[in-house]
Amino acid sequence: MMAGCLNSRFGQTITLAQNLAQTLKQIQSTILLAIVLDSSSHRSSCSHPSLARLSFCRFLFCGVIALHCTGRTSASMADPEDVLADSLETFYDYVPVALSSSGSTFTYSSPLLSDMITLTTPDTQAANWSLHATSIWRSSIYIADHLADLELDRHIGRARSQDRPLTLLELGAGAGLPSIMIAKTCKDVLVTASDYPDERLISTLSENVKRNEVSDRCRVVPYNWGSDPTQLLSQTSGGFDIVLAADTLWNLDLHAIFVDTLQRTLRPSPDARVYIVAGLHTGRYVINSFLRRMRDAKFVAESLVERSVSESSNDRTWSVEHADEEDEQERRRWVVWMIFKWADC
Repeated sequence: MMAGCLNSRFGQTITLAQNLAQTLKQIQSTILLAIVLDSSSHRSSCSHPSLARLSFCRFLFCGVIALHCTGRTSASMADPEDVLADSLETFYDYVPVALSSSGSTFTYSSPLLSDMITLTTPDTQAANWSLHATSIWRSSIYIADHLADLELDRHIGRARSQDRPLTLLELGAGAGLPSIMIAKTCKDVLVTASDYPDERLISTLSENVKRNEVSDRCRVVPYNWGSDPTQLLSQTSGGFDIVLAADTLWNLDLHAIFVDTLQRTLRPSPDARVYIVAGLHTGRYVINSFLRRMRDAKFVAESLVERSVSESSNDRTWSVEHADEEDEQERRRWVVWMIFKWADC
């Protein structure tokens, strides 16, 4: 596969390499070199300056090739942070939990799409930097890659039997990748992409929806978790059929209002579902705390599965017991796929 990719995209790779020479000026080379040289498994081979430079070039070249083969960027635009992330992943088996940076262009391709999704990575006002909304999180990419696991056809069929479209809400949408992906591939779904009412964040999310030509099926609504959801619910009849979220559990202090929002926005129906994907970098104890809140809120877990982001390992059942048995690098390799329904419907 790598050989085929190199043969078919050689010319594009040359162009990208030229652009990379310019974009690398935005990165402090000493920091990048330190990342390479501090990788103990390669330290001995980089003891000579010329070998260090060769290793550094190989490191960056791996990032260039990885970006092209995954289809996440174009030859005319490569975010230096994406090159760095893919170099680390390809060369050192390091899995980043977030990609891109505020203001950068991020592209996503899929066999389900006839064209790529192009996103601007949001920025926020300084007071809201703690939202961590200025990246494309791995969990959102994982959802876009695994839409079939949302079983949207089954949900759409049930909604159609009631002569209405399926309604879906994404909380903490950020750049909007899952929402836009669903809107582009599922014509019978009305999507609401929502995030914190930060002017810059919501403006970028709205622009992404418009740029990808799904404004007729995907609306953007600013919403502060735990507040009155009337505006969110304005195009539904009693709540959403599906509520979706990616990497929204990292802050324990927000669990209460997040769960409150799920209670207020999910349709009171036995068929309604909450889908949440959280990277294990969130922490097992933090995720377990969220699960306790969900039980207290009368939600029952239909599925709790740990999945490898690289799909090189088999799925495994969620367990908090592994918390002390894995390091940060291992946690980066996994997400937890969660499906909830009402306990009393």
